[in-house]
Amino acid sequence: MMKWSTFLAVSILTVILVGCGSGNKSNNASNVKDNAPTSEGSAYDLTNRANDTTKTNDNTQNKAFNFSEFKLDADYGSNQTYEIDFENRTNGADVSISDERKNQKIEGNAAYTKLEPLFKQLKFDVNTPDEEVKKQILKVFNLDPNYHKIELDVKFSDGTKKKYTFTP
Repeated sequence: MMKWSTFLAVSILTVILVGCGSGNKSNNASNVKDNAPTSEGSAYDLTNRANDTTKTNDNTQNKAFNFSEFKLDADYGSNQTYEIDFENRTNGADVSISDERKNQKIEGNAAYTKLEPLFKQLKFDVNTPDEEVKKQILKVFNLDPNYHKIELDVKFSDGTKKKYTFTP
């Protein structure tokens, strides 16, 4: 009798744990382009590594964006911020947009769908002057030029991380 009750308890516990794990809502985007850069390397790198007979260090031609991580925080004072968080990984991207001025929060696929055409407009890289990066950010994301402070953290496709801080 003791074996049967132990087996039943373990079975019920397993069902509960599996149910809790798969029911998680997350801000992972699942419709991220296969060729978008990731924190671990491009999708091309991961899917073709075993079949690729020519080795090259230039992976930029197969990437959707020039970065794998993008975190933007525009502060307008009085707890009014506009934030973008994008981190692409091999298992999908964590994507969210928070606009306190419009009382909006978008996550996952909806956020990625909104950001993808904007990200494609960004042409800066690690060598672009800060003033040009600032101009692109203000224009592409249609940010109000009356900001108090803008912080931008970018991890470029080559692995270089750069932090920008802009004040008027």
